[in-house]
Amino acid sequence: MASTDRVALITGATGGLGRVVAAAFAGDGWRLGLTGMDPARLDELAAELDLAADRWVGGVGDLTTREGAGSAIGTVLERFGRVDAWLHVVGGWAGGTALVDVDPDELRTMLDQHVWSTFHVAQRVVPGMLERGWGRVVAVSTPIATTPNARGAAYATAKAGQDTF
Repeated sequence: MASTDRVALITGATGGLGRVVAAAFAGDGWRLGLTGMDPARLDELAAELDLAADRWVGGVGDLTTREGAGSAIGTVLERFGRVDAWLHVVGGWAGGTALVDVDPDELRTMLDQHVWSTFHVAQRVVPGMLERGWGRVVAVSTPIATTPNARGAAYATAKAGQDTF
């Protein structure tokens, strides 16, 4: 299958790394499902990349929730019928606090961003890849997940949880 027929889903597309990944896949001719929370930012990214309307779709939703991920990924699947490669570059960092001082809400936020977003999107995307017998998943992590620093407990915990997928 030619890259012009492939569909890349980029979760976290409007962040710094997401923009770079989107540009690379667009340059190779892939059709793009770009997800984010702000439709205007998705439109801006598509304009920056000079994407034709038939080569991309924006999936808007909060990937940390089952409903939000279902809506965002559902938009991509409805438009293109499948996802061939999923690049999970959802960002977010919290740190600077020793483990014993971490606010539970800070940990919850990191778990939502890194674990729950990965989980919810995987449930929507991976079954189709398995059914078709082909697909690629890249979830960006960090060495901090296995070698945490003294003041990054919430982030390291969440990234380690993401790495189990």
